[in-house]
Amino acid sequence: MRRAGPIAAFVLAITMTYGFEIFSFHLTLDEELFGEAAQGSYSLLWLAQGRWAMGALTMLVPSPVVPVVSALLGVVLTSAAVWIVCRRCMRMGLWPTALAASLACTLPTLPFMFSFSTIAYGIGVGNLLLVAYFVGITSKSWLWRSVGVFAFAFAIGIYDSFLAAGAALAIAVICRRPTWLKTVMVLASIGLALLASKIIASIAQAVFGVGQDAYVGKFIDLAGVLADPTGRVKRALSSVWDVAFLSQERFGLHSPWLGVMLVAMIALAILGALQNKDVRGKAVSLMGLAALLALPVAVELVSVSPVLLRSMVYLPMVVAVLAGWAAQGLGTLPSRSAAITSGLLAAVTVLAVVGQATISNRLFAASEMTYAQDQNLAFDIGQEKERLVDTVTGENVALYISGTHQWPSSVFVPAKENLGVSFFSGQVGPDGMQYRTAAFLRSQGVAVRMPDGAEAERSKIKADSMPSYPQAGWVSYDEGVLIVNFGPSAP
Repeated sequence: MRRAGPIAAFVLAITMTYGFEIFSFHLTLDEELFGEAAQGSYSLLWLAQGRWAMGALTMLVPSPVVPVVSALLGVVLTSAAVWIVCRRCMRMGLWPTALAASLACTLPTLPFMFSFSTIAYGIGVGNLLLVAYFVGITSKSWLWRSVGVFAFAFAIGIYDSFLAAGAALAIAVICRRPTWLKTVMVLASIGLALLASKIIASIAQAVFGVGQDAYVGKFIDLAGVLADPTGRVKRALSSVWDVAFLSQERFGLHSPWLGVMLVAMIALAILGALQNKDVRGKAVSLMGLAALLALPVAVELVSVSPVLLRSMVYLPMVVAVLAGWAAQGLGTLPSRSAAITSGLLAAVTVLAVVGQATISNRLFAASEMTYAQDQNLAFDIGQEKERLVDTVTGENVALYISGTHQWPSSVFVPAKENLGVSFFSGQVGPDGMQYRTAAFLRSQGVAVRMPDGAEAERSKIKADSMPSYPQAGWVSYDEGVLIVNFGPSAP
């Protein structure tokens, strides 16, 4: 019974935050294409991006573009991993673990990733692999240390941002009982894991004849750092501040309580470090805290700013480690002061979790509301197809779409990254064709295919003379092509 209360509180926080999304079903970007692809072909797409481990996971299960399964696995496995880090790795008590894990696992950056059924389950697996890395690297057995490094490499092969999450855990290991040998060994483990992941990706790409995709690389901008280091540092700090204090511009709603908790935890971690009577231990603790806090800034610094919120899968581990150090600092206070501080921190944590759950559900709701509007528009296009096209119902016809359409952003439907974005908003392929929109229409029962080059050129001329949506005649059928005109095409 002593365990039931903290666990129940943690489960309640997770359910309040993700229950709606887990048990709803609305497509977000990528899912319309992933749902049509065979396992093998989509696995190779992951491999092309260097995410060989995600490619391997893709081959283990059927298409995850279904209700419940992927989102539930991602949320549950991530929650379990953060709980273990707080409870076992950072050695926190049950209630501190419940509060810290609730704060970390309800961060409103996670909904941007858990909304992707294509990868949500992989994120959960990656977080558990980070726990394996922590356990392995703290073992006295070289075999288990090697297993830990491989687990870390596998996590990086799922999603690159796990490199920062593993680094946060590595910093915690170094600060636990610092020695030069341990520091060198742990730092080497980070480099070895990254190197191993890149080598495995290169070998797998060569074996399967897959060219390297520049998708991940386009988010890295080292040249910009060298060109304007001061400006980039300022921009990175500003971006981290906006995320820490959950700015309305980034999230659609604002809650200050996460930022308040982070400031309080940093203060307690500093207090704990200063109470260390060993000068070297004190210095290592302060440097470790500085390194931990520098991680998000460093990620922002080397990336095309601002970093996509969905990429911040490393933040829960950063918060978990920080919370562990804060708990140690809290333990250095006199008993009465510690009790009062604990009560205040618990109250603020509850406010933060409720605020984060509110922001997350607003984002999830915006996604579903936009999806419902897109479904209605797809239904209209389907009706026009059946009215105009003299073919057997369900037969594929070529589709040409001119221009884009995005539903107006509002307080209730903020368009933030992949959430609240319309499938008709112009996500085009390298040749300018709107593959995503066509795939979405097929997912809604509208049988269409992409036009060939001649059909597209001919249809572009026709679309220029057509009324645009929603005027009468915005859909037409000409020489075997269904033409949808949302406005002028991009040049």
